[in-house]
Amino acid sequence: MDEVAFWAMLDHLSVVKRPAEYGPVRHHEGNMLSFYIRDPFGNRLELTSSMELVGFDHPPTPASHEPWFHMNMWGPQPPESWETEWM
Repeated sequence: MDEVAFWAMLDHLSVVKRPAEYGPVRHHEGNMLSFYIRDPFGNRLELTSSMELVGFDHPPTPASHEPWFHMNMWGPQPPESWETEWM
């Protein structure tokens, strides 16, 4: 979905009072918007806007940013429980 549809979906979720668990965020890889929400069964779902596409001739580049930058370029990171709740 494009970014306009992404923001419209977030507006809709606020109208029906479904809070996002985390987000919105902008992922570095793919330069896409994303947010996380729980479904009625407790599963975490990630919903995203369109991802940047590159051709096979696009040269790879090493990840040179801090680890947090890859999850959310805007700064705020998910709660620490995200790293432990599956254990």
